[in-house]
Amino acid sequence: MAINLSRKLISTFFAVLMFTMIFQNVAAAHTLFTIEDSNSSISLDSDDSFTVSLRQEGYRWKYELSNPSVLKMIDLDGYALDPENPGSPAIYNWTFEGLEKGTTTLTFIYWDSWSGDVAFTFVLNVTSNVSRTTNTLLIITIFSAIIVVPSVAIIKRMKGDVKNEK
Repeated sequence: MAINLSRKLISTFFAVLMFTMIFQNVAAAHTLFTIEDSNSSISLDSDDSFTVSLRQEGYRWKYELSNPSVLKMIDLDGYALDPENPGSPAIYNWTFEGLEKGTTTLTFIYWDSWSGDVAFTFVLNVTSNVSRTTNTLLIITIFSAIIVVPSVAIIKRMKGDVKNEK
């Protein structure tokens, strides 16, 4: 009886855990910004990310953050528009996500690395609503699922075995 109750409890707990994880992934948003979106703003929640996609031809892009503790780059990829022609224009995609609550200005500078000339500046104002408590709660939930719930089931099983031995 105690073992069946423990199995039902574990099954219910895992169902709730899976629902929570799926719901978080469904709620996550991803936004794409291009050169036309300069001087825009974005607000990020937990698990949200965004990508800045910019064309590079001759000059180079570099980015700066006014508050690096709020935002981090998680991916960078690029591809040539004409792979058969070295030095052809390319598209680069920088993907970012929030680290903690706060605001920052993400500035991309299109510049000539030889002369230092700046051809264009792309600016994006970012507000991050990411809270570390959300991640901490998820970690505690996973820890409970892995350690606590099976331990309770084992203890209940042992108690049942002790009673059966008497």
